[in-house]
Amino acid sequence: MASVNFEKLKDVSTIKAKIRHCNKEERLIHTHSNKEIDTTKTNENISFTRLDYRGTCKKFDDRIKNLDETTNTNKRKDRVLCFGLNIPAPEEMKLEDTEPFFRDVIKILCNRMGADNIVSADAHYDEIHDYYDPVEDRVRTSTPHLQAYVIPEINGVLDGKRFSSRTNMVSLNKEIDKLCREKYQCQFMTGKKPRKRSVEELKAITNKETEERIRQLEQAKEELKNVKGLTQELSHELDVIVQSNKEMMNALTYIRDLANRAMKKYPNDKNFWKFADIVDKVFGKTEQIKQKPIPQPQRQPDYDLER
Repeated sequence: MASVNFEKLKDVSTIKAKIRHCNKEERLIHTHSNKEIDTTKTNENISFTRLDYRGTCKKFDDRIKNLDETTNTNKRKDRVLCFGLNIPAPEEMKLEDTEPFFRDVIKILCNRMGADNIVSADAHYDEIHDYYDPVEDRVRTSTPHLQAYVIPEINGVLDGKRFSSRTNMVSLNKEIDKLCREKYQCQFMTGKKPRKRSVEELKAITNKETEERIRQLEQAKEELKNVKGLTQELSHELDVIVQSNKEMMNALTYIRDLANRAMKKYPNDKNFWKFADIVDKVFGKTEQIKQKPIPQPQRQPDYDLER
């Protein structure tokens, strides 16, 4: 059912972010998580306080400062500094009646809460959209709404508890409902349940999220496949290198063994010693015989090492 929604706000930065979101000029230059905002219609929105974003923030800061320096005794860190009031236009109300209706609602807020405490009040027409009503099984169109930010000052003190008490909320809703019945021939409090997402909408959202997850998994799978292919290629190259190294080591070992045997058999032949030095540089120290060459009878060298 249509009713005023109360939102408690305790943090200054959050309050100013909300004010920025509602300001017409700021709304056009920032992106929004609310997908139902149509920025092509933002120029149709109405700012009833006629202040820009900076002016609205200054009004809020000045009001809180004035209260803290005079009558306000509530200095708690978790105190409620502001309330966001969302007030939808009745479904039966004609679109051309919504602006004067919002002006009348603002008068009610000023009378009940004090004009000095109305920080901002904006009518949003850029969030009007079609939606599916599962109860009536048909497509409906949402209505424009008034978004007001109000400082909960009561008798000079910030009192969020009394401001948002059930008695106060019911009283405000009844006063707006009386206005609608007497002046606009429609009901504000209709007794209808608030709109919820339909099964089809929830399925569409779920399917979209599932498709995105599947796409991400497929991409990750493809990347993993590429990594596996590269790993296999590198593994093959490593096997080739290892095998080549083994063959090279076997060859060097055989050559070193030949050099050692040659030096033992022909210790006076300097060519074998030079060859052994070369093998040492490539392979490391060989098992050379570090002894003084023994004189041998002069004869032609015999290189048949297998003899």
